[in-house]
Amino acid sequence: MTILLPEMIVHRLAPIASLTMEDLSPEAVAMEAGKNITKMNIFKKIANKIRMAIMTINNVSHVGNNIIITNGRVIIDGKEVTPENEKIINIKIEGDVNSVNVGYCQSLSVIGNVDTLGSTSGDIEVSGSAQSISSTSGDIQVEGDVSGNVSTTSGDVQIGGSVAGNVKTLSGDICHR
Repeated sequence: MTILLPEMIVHRLAPIASLTMEDLSPEAVAMEAGKNITKMNIFKKIANKIRMAIMTINNVSHVGNNIIITNGRVIIDGKEVTPENEKIINIKIEGDVNSVNVGYCQSLSVIGNVDTLGSTSGDIEVSGSAQSISSTSGDIQVEGDVSGNVSTTSGDVQIGGSVAGNVKTLSGDICHR
């Protein structure tokens, strides 16, 4: 897996996660690999401290807080990171994220919490909680609580926790586990 994290960001964020620059050196990461300490684990630790998520788009990871996919362009925190020569987009977000707005993707998985999530087309899975989720076409599955509304025009809705708002689908089933 490729991780794209600018060196400047690593230097600024490492102290927040109680990491020294020696912790992030290639030698330290290689030496600690046997103890399941990897660069990805370090990035997750940093991201969790500052409410940023690791967003993996077609096996390339980025760190950010907001993602928009529109007209085939992928934009994370205002920076375009569109995969080249890729027609199918799969998204995996690890950590808490503010907003996700997706025009199209084949699959969208959030391993963490999300404030606002909207998708035109594609299945959505959230392992944590959400404030609101909407989709035009695709199934929605949420393991945690939803503090607002959940809606899809065409697709099934499965909620594991409580829902403070409304749950709506025009063509599909609603299941509360």
